[in-house]
Amino acid sequence: MKKILIAVVVALVAMASANAQVAPGMKYKDLKGMYDTKEYVQQAIDPYRVGWTKFFSFFTPGLGHIMMGEVGRGFIFVGAEAVCTSIIRDSWDGLKPYLVYDGNGTVTGFSDRDAAGKHITGVLVGLAGTLATSIWACIDAGKIAKVKNMYYQDMYGARASLNVGLEPYFSFTPSPVTPVGSSLTPAAGMSLRVNF
Repeated sequence: MKKILIAVVVALVAMASANAQVAPGMKYKDLKGMYDTKEYVQQAIDPYRVGWTKFFSFFTPGLGHIMMGEVGRGFIFVGAEAVCTSIIRDSWDGLKPYLVYDGNGTVTGFSDRDAAGKHITGVLVGLAGTLATSIWACIDAGKIAKVKNMYYQDMYGARASLNVGLEPYFSFTPSPVTPVGSSLTPAAGMSLRVNF
């Protein structure tokens, strides 16, 4: 199951990286003081979808950050999630020897309530930490997506309003041919249009 989850995460990151249009110098730490996320309005040219970024970051903390190019920040959330998961696993493993089972395999109590209570507390603290990390990652990723989208709108908004493509492209147009019998001399050639 873990291998499938890892494969899905890698595929999503690869897809998002291939589709995201990241402009040079678009780091959140440089942009956060320039934009107020309360003023954000979604536009068609936005490279990041705020809802999807929040979704990925809630269920896999750090994934939304990595998809937006904030790898260091993403790995902080991945590390926090790993620590919380480790606390849960270690506390659960410590609790197992104190469980008392009946003939059907159902847990009926604890052999040592005080020791079991400490491990149960560890499991609950780990679960609370996991939930807090997921919520924090979700909110933070949404904020980063909004700020980066606002930067992108500022950088490319004027070109998008002119219906000019955002990717570099070339277009060739043949020169108009003058009708035969006209007093004008026909011009041969092509015009070249380059957008960056």
